[in-house]
Amino acid sequence: MERRKQAPDPGEQLDRRVRRTRHALEVNLLELMKSKPLRAISMRELCRAADICRTTPYLHYRDVLDILEQAENAFMIRLDGLFEEYPPERAAQERKAFLCSFYGLVAEHQLLLDVIVNYQGDPDFLEKITGRCQGHIQAFLPPSIQQEPERTYAAAFLTGAMGALLQRYIKEGCAQPPAELAELTPSLGEG
Repeated sequence: MERRKQAPDPGEQLDRRVRRTRHALEVNLLELMKSKPLRAISMRELCRAADICRTTPYLHYRDVLDILEQAENAFMIRLDGLFEEYPPERAAQERKAFLCSFYGLVAEHQLLLDVIVNYQGDPDFLEKITGRCQGHIQAFLPPSIQQEPERTYAAAFLTGAMGALLQRYIKEGCAQPPAELAELTPSLGEG
């Protein structure tokens, strides 16, 4: 009989102690990943860093990789929710509101994204995020750019620009409020 629980349903209300334990494990794992690769982090070391009994994490996770995967999945669920709220056409029309929500989501998941972007945490996850953002980034292209390969190159350029902006935002601790950063973000794809 497996005792480990599945990743929590986003709508599920978890006991405060469970939330605190999961949060402590996730935060401490990500902090450890800043100084060493994931494969070099043992559950024992993580428990010591989180000040949690060595058997407790196994009630919630299989191993340290499972902790990271669940953190990544939680972010992707939120990102997909944002993209459902702002389909590409709406994101382009309400650019500042969309960017404000997007930067707010990035700020909420700053530690995870910092490890992924600045400490080579999980390149596959970074690629998955970029892939999900492609449609929204292409929505910012002006209507005059419709032909290939110009459209592909323009989208790649904007993706790189947004990636660099986000990397700097995360590296600086998401210090700029999301609304201010959305206001400062150049009009993507225009002119």
